[in-house]
Amino acid sequence: IPQFDDKTREILLKEASAGFNWKDISPTIFGSVFESTLNPATRRAGGMHYTSVENIHKVIDPLFMDDLWRELRDIEGMKSEEKRKFLLNAFRQKIAALRIFDPACGSGNFLTETYLSLRRLENRVLQNLHGSQMAFAETDPIQVGIHQFYGIEINDFAVEVAKTALWIAEIQMLAQTREILNMWIEPLPLKDNANIHCTNALRTDWNEVLPADQCSYVIGNPPFIGAYRLDKEQQADRTAIFGKYGGVYVDDKLKAAMAEITQAYYSICQSRKFIAELRRIRAEFQGRPTPISHLERLSDALGGRVQLYAKREDLNHSGAHKLNHCMGEALLAKYMGKKKVIAETGAGQ
Repeated sequence: IPQFDDKTREILLKEASAGFNWKDISPTIFGSVFESTLNPATRRAGGMHYTSVENIHKVIDPLFMDDLWRELRDIEGMKSEEKRKFLLNAFRQKIAALRIFDPACGSGNFLTETYLSLRRLENRVLQNLHGSQMAFAETDPIQVGIHQFYGIEINDFAVEVAKTALWIAEIQMLAQTREILNMWIEPLPLKDNANIHCTNALRTDWNEVLPADQCSYVIGNPPFIGAYRLDKEQQADRTAIFGKYGGVYVDDKLKAAMAEITQAYYSICQSRKFIAELRRIRAEFQGRPTPISHLERLSDALGGRVQLYAKREDLNHSGAHKLNHCMGEALLAKYMGKKKVIAETGAGQ
């Protein structure tokens, strides 16, 4: 790591800061800068990738930004001045009440660009309300804040990058608001705090970051790593979430029943009586065990070097997999003392 000496400090303060205008530089560039500091192996191990502003808008625009702009344009087109102002103020309150969550926010690109987009909406509203006149009645003209944005990120440096990017975005949009309202708004000290949490999103209850009933939208572009490239810690995370066989979504109303069935299965399947009855049912009603047929002619066609056999699952009544699980489930329900079974066909038959 290069030493941070006096010369480096001088370059950063005078050439990169005092002598450079950052007003029109998008804070989302920090995501790209952060990614460029990582070697390819580190990026690949973490599934990290920079999402461009263009691609961010492919997500947030159809999700909610297009609707918000459409709503604002409808309000702007109203002829009644009094009603228009009333609805403009109500619209400001609406966007100020939104809560945006990115559970794998990285360096905060999605959150930062969404904040900029909502502040542009708010500035458009302020322009409609005040024009170039000073807004004397506005004690706190800015209602959209970075406190509305929540994120989870496992990399501590990326967390700080995300917070910094949001603060820079806040100052940039504040400068535009000052021009619209023709009034001075003090940028410092920074009052809002970005709600970016440094933790493992797969091991954290998201409700502790932002309760579900308060969340307006979940956005982002989570990292992706192929199953065969997961390290031991990532494999443990996956198993903790999805279980040994990949997991399943169960509605809260059904979880208790599913837990009862699972517990019953692991108990009953050890019973010799259960297994014997299951085998009897499959033999009498399904045609199991199905025969193994020697494919003599095909074996001869291959020169006799390989003898081929086929397990004739096609001889099962109505197909193999359907009756396999249906008979097993019905018998399990019988052993559990259940009187009714609700069946649903997956193939629409």
